[in-house]
Amino acid sequence: MTNLIADAFEKIAATQDPDARWAEAVKLSEALGFTSVLVAKANGTLKDIHWMNTNMPADWIEEYITQSYVDVDPLVSKLAHGSASMALASGQLSREDAPSERAYDYDHGLKGAGLSTLMCTHFGQANVPGTYVTLCSDTDIVDMQRQSPIDLKLFSALLSIVITEPVKGVPNSTLLQTEVELTVRQREVLSLLADGYQNVGISEKLGITEVAVRKHFAAARQVLGAATREQAMAIALQKGLLFL
Repeated sequence: MTNLIADAFEKIAATQDPDARWAEAVKLSEALGFTSVLVAKANGTLKDIHWMNTNMPADWIEEYITQSYVDVDPLVSKLAHGSASMALASGQLSREDAPSERAYDYDHGLKGAGLSTLMCTHFGQANVPGTYVTLCSDTDIVDMQRQSPIDLKLFSALLSIVITEPVKGVPNSTLLQTEVELTVRQREVLSLLADGYQNVGISEKLGITEVAVRKHFAAARQVLGAATREQAMAIALQKGLLFL
């Protein structure tokens, strides 16, 4: 089985098309006995999901995004501060113990979607976008670990390395529909940065002060959950938000 997994990952890594690569990763996860798998790029501190690839039920993912369950998802908040793993058994939260009605709906929504046990691993640091990999099973975590022919953390790490781009489908199309939009000025300063201009050149090009330029960069970084203006530019380019 070890050789099978190694060969499968070599095949995935050699596939250039992101959608084909994701399809191979899903095929491998199913062969290993996982009911669903999710790989996402997100800033857990800001509860901002940049993209999400998953074969979880489409109606559940649409509900997760539109209801902003990321705000109450313990897998996101508890893993936001660094690289770590966490298991979650869904459907266990009572209304009395739930911190909010939305937290209760999230917990039981997972169960209703057939996602009984989730093992989530975050790869990254606090306050910047990292990779979240979630493996799902219809058994408890002990059985999930015992039945898997590969260590769950190792499998998650391998997925984080080979799945690095969003693919077509309900999750990412729904995320695009719920994007927080940049202002025109924020798009302009990021677009000019992408063209190679620095603060002085951007100021002259737009006819505004350098102070104003810095403020627009700061606001854009906050909206996009970016640590630097360069990272904000990269995220905006990835999301197709810039005037180029």
